[in-house]
Parts: sequence; structure tokens; C-alpha cells
Amino acid sequence: CMRVVFWADVIVLFVNLLFLYSWMFEQGFLPDWQIISQLFFFNTVLLITKRRVFSPPKGHYSFQIIINAGGIILEDHYVREVIARERLQAVVMPPGKVFLSINSLGLVIENRLRILPEHFVDQARLVEELAGRFSLPRIDRDEAVRRGWHYSPLKIIATVIGFSFITVLVLAGLAELTAGPVRLFLCLLFFLAFMLVVLRFVSSFTHRRGAVVKRRNRGTDLILIPLIAVVVMTLYEAANMTDKNSSVKKTPAASSAFSSRLSAIDPPPIFSSILTRHVTNEEIQAGFAEVVAEWSRENRSEYERKLVETAANPQMISAQLAKPSGESAVDLSLQPIRQVGRRHSFFHLFAPSVEKEETIVAMVRILCLCAAELDAAQPFTYPGFVGIAPGNSRIFAAKLLRQYLAKSTVSRQTALELLKFSRKLETVLPDAETLLAAENYCWGQRLRMRIVEYQQQRTNFSRASNYPDPDDKRVLQLRKIIFEKPLPVLQRYEKGLVTFPAILRELELCRLEAVSTVESWGWRVFDTLLLPYEFRYLIGALDCSYDWPDIWENTINGRQHLHALGYIAAISAFQAEKDLMPVNLNELCTWLASTPEDPVKLPRDLFTGLPLLYDIASGPRLFSAGPDGRPATKDDIVLYP
Repeated sequence: CMRVVFWADVIVLFVNLLFLYSWMFEQGFLPDWQIISQLFFFNTVLLITKRRVFSPPKGHYSFQIIINAGGIILEDHYVREVIARERLQAVVMPPGKVFLSINSLGLVIENRLRILPEHFVDQARLVEELAGRFSLPRIDRDEAVRRGWHYSPLKIIATVIGFSFITVLVLAGLAELTAGPVRLFLCLLFFLAFMLVVLRFVSSFTHRRGAVVKRRNRGTDLILIPLIAVVVMTLYEAANMTDKNSSVKKTPAASSAFSSRLSAIDPPPIFSSILTRHVTNEEIQAGFAEVVAEWSRENRSEYERKLVETAANPQMISAQLAKPSGESAVDLSLQPIRQVGRRHSFFHLFAPSVEKEETIVAMVRILCLCAAELDAAQPFTYPGFVGIAPGNSRIFAAKLLRQYLAKSTVSRQTALELLKFSRKLETVLPDAETLLAAENYCWGQRLRMRIVEYQQQRTNFSRASNYPDPDDKRVLQLRKIIFEKPLPVLQRYEKGLVTFPAILRELELCRLEAVSTVESWGWRVFDTLLLPYEFRYLIGALDCSYDWPDIWENTINGRQHLHALGYIAAISAFQAEKDLMPVNLNELCTWLASTPEDPVKLPRDLFTGLPLLYDIASGPRLFSAGPDGRPATKDDIVLYP
């Protein structure tokens, strides 16, 4: 039974080492602490189960103590040790259930404590026999510690931690001060010294004076081989990884960085702790209300004045996004999106406490300016946010206006100003060719950054098939499918030749072609993100499919809300002035026009190219037919109320 347990332990050890080896050869580095902790938990459960199932049977022993007049003999399957009675000094009793202590009998032999096996048959009789025949005193574990015969558990733990710290310190020093063959040579010397210490420690249990080795333990030999291999691999891996990090070409410095024109209206510092706190929405709203109550009237008035001035400043409208030249490199960042996200959170919490019309309108305009700024910042952000982040900002601006109109109203002049403001912003919206070119450039910059990470991760232990050099041919093929094929389809829509529902199928075919292409290379697929098996540190971190139907739907949805801002405000202003709703959009546009020479055109449905739908019988209701182009379906986009 004990041999079964022993060989079970050997098999478990080999399985663990096989897992570590396969991970290292597959990934190029050892597992992180999360994987190691899961492996440790699995082994702990296995150990407890093994001890429950494989308990030693009665009458079958693997360890024996023979007592005679001259002393005692300790014998197991592999070692036989004769101990004269003059060397015996005391019997150390088991400590019982004590934390960090071994619950087994001990013998003091020449001022050293020898721990006997825990499962010992007839332990009480053995103690009586030893104490009576050799006149040995019985002492407890604490007394053995006080006399210096045994180390305390805390001292043992401190020694292990200290030894580990020294080992890590030596390895860190070797990694910092040496490189290449010199480092490898010193690491091997350190490993040999480490193994000699371990061998001395292990030998102290078996090769004592009077001990005779009966047979070699083949299991120990088998265990030492993979242990030596894993230590050598780990040391070499550490040296090799540091060499890679020091010799790899660093990411080129950014030639330019994006700076926001709207930083003056960022949330005041007193709200920073509320906006960055990870709590529930109810707790955030309660905390925000408390801070608003403590906000001085002068500071609040100054901030609202700054909002109005910034929103009315025509210089805040960003210039139209130009196609990147590709001559310079930039370091991509999520900072522009995070800045707009903080403003969104602040306006969402601040708007319910605002009563002034000019302040709400200023916040709506600021959000639209943030969307225009995100369009201009596209070459500076990570790929995948094209059209979606600006679209969400425009939708939120319209939502903020509608929430205010639900409890109040605006003037006709305000509606007309919002209409002119949205028209100005529509003139700087990037077209499909510019958006795709900027996203293509951004995708390439992200790939450039990933190549640097790939070179840092790849080591000499990494299989070449898993970490090949960048495949420019495949990258070029994929970029053509993702960014060049959808362009003529989107340009037909922009020119008004087709509606958005008509190009949905063609955009979906472009996405499916990208998916089938990368799958033909043997890459693994996880949801809509394709993670390559062979290029996991290159293109695998990027979106290789680009769901253009969904991306462009979000883009048009946001632009639709921007286009309808003035009309949303006009419906409320018309009702406030005439105390009734406009019968149709023609009446609304005629009333809204300042002069007959400057008519207001009907609002356009950007999905179908037709005027927006207006239904006075339902409340009234201003809405778009949505991506499917059919009214009265679930994807209708309601703009008012």
C-alpha cells in the first residue's frame, strides 16, 4: 500500500512537471501565479484524497524499531541504522494538534531531534519500553526547542523565507549585472551550489553514522532528473528573457499626441473621488448629491458660465479628420475615450440638478463637441472604436436634451441655434474613406506595438512554429479584406445610390471573408475575436473580423441623433408657444424658419434617405425606420419624446 502511495506521488509529480514543461514550450515562459495557485489547489485536494483512500493496513509495516540491550535499530525498505544506547538522550512526546507542528513521536540522538513516522503502531508501548529500558526522560516539544535540540516552527518558516529571499536576490543580481554566456555560466554555478545544499540536507536524513543503505530508491533518482531539468530551464529562461528585454528594439516615441480642446470643462476636482469610486449607482448618486450640496454657489456659477462660453465658442469645432499620412508613428492610448467617459458620467449625474435652459443646452453641445473630438482622435486611440464611441456621445447628448424637455421646455431661438449647430458639426464629419484609412493606420500602429511585445515574449525555449517572425504577406492580405473591400460599398451609400439596409448583406460578406481567411490559416476563434494560434502576440490581440454592419449601424445611429437635435427641441418649443403639437414636419419647419429666404429642410432619415417619420396620433412621435428600413419594427429609433 505504501509503495502504491509512493508511486502515485511520483506520477502526480511527473504530471505537474509535464504541465509546466508544455506550458513553457507552448508560451515561452512559466505560468503566472493564478495558474500556479490553481495547480497547488488541485494537488492539495489530491493529497487529502490519497491519504483518505490509501491508509496503511494493519499488520503490514514499512518502518520498524528493534530494541535490544545495546540500543535500537531503525529500519525501513531502503536504510538500516544502528543507534547505540549511549547516543540516546530523551524521548520527545507528540505535541498534539498544534498549528505548524508535526504530530509524531521524536527521539533526541546526540543533541539532534529525530522525527519518527506519524502512523506508528502501539506508540504508548514504545515510549514505555524506551523510557524504562534506557532511563530516557520524557519531554515535550517546547522543552526540546528550549534546549536547542529542535528548531521552533517560526524559526523554520523564517529560514525558508530567508533562503528564498536570498535566492531571488542572487538571481535578480545576476539578471541585472550580467548578460549572455556569462550570466548563463553564473546561473549554472549558482544552481550547482543550490543542488549541493539540497543534497546535503536530504542526505542528513539517511546517511547518518551507523546507517546502511540496503537498496537504492529508484523513485528518488527518477524525481531528481525532472527537478534538475526544471531548475535549469527556469534559470536559463530568466536569463534569456532579460536579454530579450534589453536587446529588443523599443517602441518608437510618438511624434505627436492628442490634446483635448475641451479640458477646461472637465469635471471639477471635488467630484474626482465620486467619479472614480467603484460602487453601485445608488451610492454614486447619493455621494454626488452630497458633493453638489457642498459645492459653493460661486464655484458652481463659474463652472456653468465656463460651460456656456465653451459651447458657444466656434473654435471648439474640430477640423475635419484628415487621412493619416503614415509617415510618423504614434503611441496609441485610450486617454481620449476616458476623458469623454468622465464628462459623460459627470453630466449624467449633474443634469438632474440643472434648471437653467442655457446650461442644459451647453451640456448637449459639449457632448456633441466631444464626439467630434473623438472623430479627430481616432488615429491616436486603439482600433475598434471607429464610429462607436463618437456615436454613443451623440446619442447621450440627445438623451440629455429629451430628459430636460420631459420636465421643461426651450425657446424657438434655442431650437434654431441647435439646428444650425448640428449642421456645422455635420460638415466636419469624416467620410467612409477617411474613417477606414484612419482605422487602417491605427490598426497598423497597434500591430507595430504588438510586434515589440512579441519580440519581448519570444525566447529560445519558445517553439519557432508558435512564435514565427511577422508574416507581412498575411498581414497585407488581411488589411485589404478588412479595410479596402468595404470602402466601395460604403461610398455608394454615402452618395445616396443605395440605402443602408441594401448594403448590410455586402458588409456582412466582407466580414465573413475576413473570418474564413484567418480560419484557413489555422487560427483559433473565440466569439467574434479571432485569436491566432501561431501569432498570438501579433494580430491576435487585434480585431481580425471587424463587424462593419454593427460598426456602421452605431455610427449612423449617432449621426442621426446629431441631425435631429434641432427638430427635437423645435417640437417642444412649438408646443410651448402654440399650446398644440405640429400637425406634420412641414408645419414645424415652416414655423422654425427665421425668414422665408432661409427655409428649414425636412429632417432626413439617414438609414433610408427619406424624411424622418412623424406620427402625431401617438403622442407625437418622431422616429427613424432604423437599420432594417421598415417602420413599426423593433429596431425603430425613437428621437422624440
